[in-house]
Amino acid sequence: MVYVKFYTQYGVASEVVSAKIMLLDSRLRGNDNGESVGGKENNYFVYNQPRLKSLSQEQNKAKELKQELEKHYGKSKIPIHKKHWHTIVNAYIYGNYPILSITQAIKFGGKTVHPSIPFFAWKNAGDYLEWIGR
Repeated sequence: MVYVKFYTQYGVASEVVSAKIMLLDSRLRGNDNGESVGGKENNYFVYNQPRLKSLSQEQNKAKELKQELEKHYGKSKIPIHKKHWHTIVNAYIYGNYPILSITQAIKFGGKTVHPSIPFFAWKNAGDYLEWIGR
């Protein structure tokens, strides 16, 4: 088993993830260098989506997310550790998660945002439905 920890203002929430599922998922997506099984290159980054064409596009989307979250939490008061910032940025940009899902994920330790399943699929999951309305 692999334990994934999410750090929030409310402490640490752990989620147990099956190592076999993670291994299968990594083999289907390819390795961290963008290579698929067999060494052929693929164009997928996260959420089975290709990376945006330029770093500036990604930075602009991250700034947009930050501005939206600051509307909710206040300027410079977003309660997420900087080492987890990329997770919510990727969820917003590539997973198409709405701001409400991201704010609830920050509040409840990731229950409403999945790090590899896009919003269109995760919005029907039991965890999402249980935690989104709290």
